[in-house]
Amino acid sequence: MTPELDLGTVQYPRFPETYDTTEHLWRAAGLARTRIAFDHGHKAIQTLEADHLFYGRQIERAYQRGSDSQLGTNCQGDYWSCVYSIVFQRNADDLEPLLNRISQGLEDQRWTAVQATRWLLRFVQDIPYRIPEEHAFGVLPPALVVSQNWGDCDSKSLLLLHLLRRVGIDAQITVSRIHKHAMVGVFVPTTGGTFSYRNRDYAWAETTSNAPLGWISPEMLLPDDWQVTPVRHLN
Repeated sequence: MTPELDLGTVQYPRFPETYDTTEHLWRAAGLARTRIAFDHGHKAIQTLEADHLFYGRQIERAYQRGSDSQLGTNCQGDYWSCVYSIVFQRNADDLEPLLNRISQGLEDQRWTAVQATRWLLRFVQDIPYRIPEEHAFGVLPPALVVSQNWGDCDSKSLLLLHLLRRVGIDAQITVSRIHKHAMVGVFVPTTGGTFSYRNRDYAWAETTSNAPLGWISPEMLLPDDWQVTPVRHLN
């Protein structure tokens, strides 16, 4: 696929080292075919993986001891909110160059919020699905989703959350324990399905298949146990 919008190559870290280069090519219906490549340094990958493992063990010990308050003042009482928030924060530096480049590319297109959402959603959807069984929490940090080009529902949902929030679009992660699935809710107009959270209607965004914005499998709504899992800054 020849890109109509080439966002070039971004690197993390900027100083020279050995990189893993991953190229992403995608197109949302009616929008520009897009390319971006991510050079992720080997040492940075190793550091991120070690950090993820360390915090996985720390969180497990803290919750087993009932001392989750040590992990952040907003962390109490909701294990998965704490997990997602820590994973979201602790790989932000690795993702920063990619988020900046995508945000700049989006500004140049002057698309609507709905078009931008569909474009970013398709970028994440086109990353192959795989369950990170050997990673802490069963979650792959979003920066590794991009550089290793795979991830499962909550790993890819965290990546989409990074992308949407960077460009100023309100988004939340919602989780079903019964269906063992995570999706993103996006606060944009849609003709498809929505759910309500804090007096706002969020469009469903499925990251594991090329489903349109607003789509959710009818089987996933019976029973309907979906709960928004806040991803927030932890002090």
